[in-house]
Formats: sequence, structure tokens, C-alpha cells
Amino acid sequence: MRLALAAAASGRTDEALRILRAVAESDAQPGPNDPRQQARLLGSAVIARLLAASPNDAVQTEALTRQLKQLQVLQTPGRLYVLTWESLGDALGIVTPAGDVVDAAGLGLYAVSSPELSLSALKALVRVRNERASAERVHFRLHELVFDGSHFQVQVVAGEVG
Repeated sequence: MRLALAAAASGRTDEALRILRAVAESDAQPGPNDPRQQARLLGSAVIARLLAASPNDAVQTEALTRQLKQLQVLQTPGRLYVLTWESLGDALGIVTPAGDVVDAAGLGLYAVSSPELSLSALKALVRVRNERASAERVHFRLHELVFDGSHFQVQVVAGEVG
């Protein structure tokens, strides 16, 4: 999956999505460290960034929405927040009282579903969770995916902590 992260960071999103799809479709044991779930969540973040970057391209929006539905990160109406960052030596998280959490800090991924807070409120709750030797700030992206049962709405905001 780190190969997919490197591909996405260098703008090779097709390659990143292809790798993540292969992991998501592989055989694995369900559980809290299920790489299939992590791959689907990372893929949803890549697609959300592409959707947010091209809101006026109806053909691309339809194709990307179809890919997002295939990932099945939200199978029923709901809201999902996916936090990603590239500094994999750091562990970020969202200080939130509610929601199901997927924590894959080694992949630069933290996801929470069904929080009752807005995107801007959650952005303010992003924190560094590990001790760090560097005083550098960690750049992140927070992706909001809202599914109403048939359509996705996405928003992506960038920030930094540290």
C-alpha cells in the first residue's frame, strides 16, 4: 500500500487506485487491521481529491462516483471522514467522542464515520498523537464523504498540525 501512496503523491493516481483496488480485492482476515478496508479508505481519499478538483466535469464526476461506490466505504446513507497525511513517521488522529474509527497511522490514514461535527470543526480537532523529535508541522488532508443512498458529495480541506 505504501507503493500506492507514493504513486498518489507523485500524481500517478491511476496507478495508485489500481494497486489499492488489488489490495481491496485480495484475501485477508477481517479485523481491525484488515488491509482491504484500509485500501478502500485510502482509495476513497484519492477519489475524493479527484472529485473535489473537477466539480464541473460531469463525465469525470460520474466515473469517479461510480468508482467510489464500488469501494463500498459507505453502503448506506451516512458520513465518513478520512484523514490522510504523507509524513508516515507521525501519527495523527481526530479527537472526537463518537463514531467508528479506523486507525492506520503507519499508512497515514485515520478514518471516522458518523461524527456529529462539521468538517471545519473536525479539522480543528486534528492532533499529533505521537512524540516527535522534529518541530516541523505535519500537513494533512481531511476528506468528507457524504452518501445519501444514491449520490456522493465530497469536500477536501488541507491543514497542518504540530
